[in-house]
Amino acid sequence: MSPSRNLVDEFKRQLAEKFEIEDNGPISSFLGLKVTRNRTARTLELSQKTYIETLVKEFLHGESVNSKPTPLEPNQRLEPNQDPADEKLRTEYQQLVGSLMWLAMRTRMDIAYHVSILSRFLQNPSKSHWGAAKRVLRYLHSTKHFVITYSSRKATENQPELGLQAFSDASFAMVQSKHSQSGFVCFAAGGPISWYSSKQPIITLSSTEAEYVGLVTAARSVLSISNLLIELSYHRNDRIPFRIYSDNINALNAADNSGAIRSIKHLELRWRWLQQETAANRIKLEYVSGQEHPADGLTKSLTKPKHEQFVKLLGFRT
Repeated sequence: MSPSRNLVDEFKRQLAEKFEIEDNGPISSFLGLKVTRNRTARTLELSQKTYIETLVKEFLHGESVNSKPTPLEPNQRLEPNQDPADEKLRTEYQQLVGSLMWLAMRTRMDIAYHVSILSRFLQNPSKSHWGAAKRVLRYLHSTKHFVITYSSRKATENQPELGLQAFSDASFAMVQSKHSQSGFVCFAAGGPISWYSSKQPIITLSSTEAEYVGLVTAARSVLSISNLLIELSYHRNDRIPFRIYSDNINALNAADNSGAIRSIKHLELRWRWLQQETAANRIKLEYVSGQEHPADGLTKSLTKPKHEQFVKLLGFRT
């Protein structure tokens, strides 16, 4: 990445002196990822339609590809398998979940939560786990045309910055271990650039505590992104403070209220660190309603209407 074509050419020349390289021109695909640039419109699009179609042929084995409106049913509970898994089933399940994980990490953050859940049964999957994984694949097939679009023109017209903003969410004690689930997504230039859905490392005692732990992890993530932008010589106003949005007012108040330490004293180090970063104006915590929260679907399975809203908030286009 460079603002100068001459610098890019010089860098490639120096690489060619040390290594055997081949210049194939502007990137169009990479490991199942399709890249489409429109220099006139100043947009860049990412999609994985072909990769999804390959997975359907490989894992559905000619089965009917019935479209699914959501990755998993909203109230579906996947329980540990009490019997030893069939070896063939285990191998296929691990291969499919690994492929789904690749999609979730590259362009399909709408399945990140579901892949996080499926990955907990890799060692001993059951037929119900296998069926759930194939349902996610059927959902992907019905939404294979989804595209992420980044636009420098949009950022330039509306504001001089990239439009950096991050969203943090958490679902309290959602899994068998009673650990809560954190969800995070960060946007720039009109599209998501970083996200995760993961089980929290500690057990919390309330939804406010779960949200607070999620905010701390989100703050660490955005500071890493901020440091990367510094390396890329990006010094616009939307980087400092870096805004993080949450729909939990109590968690937001705890970050600003010195008296809150009495109720979350067992989280004191996290509480003091987050206060330090907000006081230094490196991050700013703000409220967003649950209906406008794009990290909501990163912590739980949603009903069809809510999932459609979730996908819309993530910025997917077809």
